[in-house]
Amino acid sequence: MLITDRSKEDFLPHLSKLSLFLLGAFSFGLGLSWFWGPLLQLSLLGMGLVVGLAILDVIVTPGKDVLRVRRVANAKLSLGDENEIGLEIENQRLQRVRGRITENAPPHLQLRNLSWAFSLGPGESQSFSWMLRPVERGEYVFETVSLKVNGLLGFSFRVFHLPLPQVLKVYPSYLQVRNYQLQTKRSNQAVLGKKQQKRYGEGREFESLREYTPDDEYRKINWKATARRGKPIVTQYRIERNQNVILLLDAGRMMRTKVDNMTKLDHAINAALMLAYICVYKEDNVGLMVFNSKIDTFLPPRRGKAQLNLINEILYKVKIEFAEPNYAEAFHYLKRKVSRRSLVVLITDLIDERASQVLIHEFTRLYPQHLPLCITLKDLNVEKLALQVPESTQDMLEMGVAQLLMEERFKALRFLTQNGVLTLDTHPGQLTADAINKYLEIKARSLI
Repeated sequence: MLITDRSKEDFLPHLSKLSLFLLGAFSFGLGLSWFWGPLLQLSLLGMGLVVGLAILDVIVTPGKDVLRVRRVANAKLSLGDENEIGLEIENQRLQRVRGRITENAPPHLQLRNLSWAFSLGPGESQSFSWMLRPVERGEYVFETVSLKVNGLLGFSFRVFHLPLPQVLKVYPSYLQVRNYQLQTKRSNQAVLGKKQQKRYGEGREFESLREYTPDDEYRKINWKATARRGKPIVTQYRIERNQNVILLLDAGRMMRTKVDNMTKLDHAINAALMLAYICVYKEDNVGLMVFNSKIDTFLPPRRGKAQLNLINEILYKVKIEFAEPNYAEAFHYLKRKVSRRSLVVLITDLIDERASQVLIHEFTRLYPQHLPLCITLKDLNVEKLALQVPESTQDMLEMGVAQLLMEERFKALRFLTQNGVLTLDTHPGQLTADAINKYLEIKARSLI
């Protein structure tokens, strides 16, 4: 956006540090004139000269119309990632212009030092950039940019507040998706920066025949082909496509806990978007359910980029409700809406066996119609307390409570596993990578 008018200028020009220093010196001379008379006239003459030069400086100093300012930023910002935002300033005057440009970021971001000095010759431009790592989804409203333009003589400066309105929306981390796309262009084996050996899996779709290698399992040997060719031959199967994956997001009160300045829900949303992309990339159908005390959103499983864009828009608007999640209603609703066997991925916060009795009881009932996968987010603070070396009675009490919570959590996860539910207990920072690897493992093992 270019701004050449409608800016707000400070009512009076400002005196520069040089002017203030000289006025201070001459004022000191006025005080000394009590002891030596000639200093009075010299001091008054000097002060008048400084004021006159400052007025002249204001007259010859370029105004706001000679500068063009533009903010450069994506309309969509990526949650939890470093997003680059830039300012470009151009001098349209036939004289050099010096000063400082300041980005007035939204107050709630509490950002400082977004200010840069510039020196522009005739027709020259300069660019400045900074990185914003948003930790909340929603709209970030930028309104003004401030310009301090130094006087050509160095005796004054003027300040302009340029209206540069722009609304930047923070979406779930699409940069992770973009990085994955770049990686897969370089290597089809790249997953989150880790190169993995290509796996055909144990699907039921025939892929090809090839010679046996020491790493192959004996049960993969195709004995008929081996007899025909006179050497060991194994059958490769293609991992199946067009399977159903349903992502369930718990948006209840426990997901509001913050880890690395982001709520657990936002960590889960980032992981869900990336997992949805991988499902689309693997040609599976992906659906989405967001629930808290009621069903917030249900999106039936479909394939394709349009489905991924729709999931992104839904996740952008998800809000936490300060209530307990209604697991029973969510799982019953899912069973009514989806009859085809699906991988049901629930991302939630499992506290202990008693607090999660409904989850444990209802989620296990999805099996064997569906393949349930429960992904739970660890509490780093609880782990830290459980592993601390106590130095006081209070420390011992805290450690005991933390260890009890971890033990009950382990029992709850074990109960889920014993009743046909796949589980993944991970830290929020590792959630995206671990969830993707778990999905790829399930695909490779043909469990769906």
